Amino acid sequence: LIPLVAFTSKKIVVHSHKTKRDMVSVFKLPANKIVVEYGGVSSNFYKNYTKKQVVDKLKKYKVPYPFIFSAATSHPHKNLKSLVMAYKYLVNKYNIKHKLLLLGFSGRGQGELENLLSDEILKDRVIFTGWVDPYDMPYFYKAADVFVFPSLYEGFGLPLVESMAAGVPLITSNASCIPEIVKDGGLIVNTKNHVKLAEAIRKVINNKMLSNKLIKKGVDRSKIFDWSRLA
Repeated sequence: LIPLVAFTSKKIVVHSHKTKRDMVSVFKLPANKIVVEYGGVSSNFYKNYTKKQVVDKLKKYKVPYPFIFSAATSHPHKNLKSLVMAYKYLVNKYNIKHKLLLLGFSGRGQGELENLLSDEILKDRVIFTGWVDPYDMPYFYKAADVFVFPSLYEGFGLPLVESMAAGVPLITSNASCIPEIVKDGGLIVNTKNHVKLAEAIRKVINNKMLSNKLIKKGVDRSKIFDWSRLA
């Protein structure tokens, strides 16, 4: 179906230059048939909330503090396995006090993820929120000490922009379109290597200067994805 639509469409709109290159390569389409238009985020992610507002909003979810945050469906390409392995490394080596909060639906990799989480050392340390009200999403970002998005393939990666707009330090992968979207607005690492990912998380959590730098650069980068500018 996708090849048929691709060939018969007059124009195709995609959300990153990487996706455009992929479509040209895979479907042998002329580049001038494909238009790149970045996505945007709600203005709610840019709002400043007081600490009390954030805590009160998240009470119903029984959020543990402090926490490392990630938002993704547990499909294999989202690479949550590497994040859980990185977190286990941090618990084993540094006895990290942070919990790991995973927000999203179960996907094709859920079984493998649950096998990893059966380790006794991770008991009560990794929390799945399941579905949350989309209007509450900005509060999760703002409450986290760091947002980790280890995905290995994205067409755009909306959580990247949400996290930057919300003002939380971002750690993400060097794969797919992610460096194109993030630029210097986050710490980009090889998330296939769970040790490197773990050390990046520890570095951001323990270095306030680095954390603040990533927040500032992330907010600055996110402004190009403001709907008012994209409209």
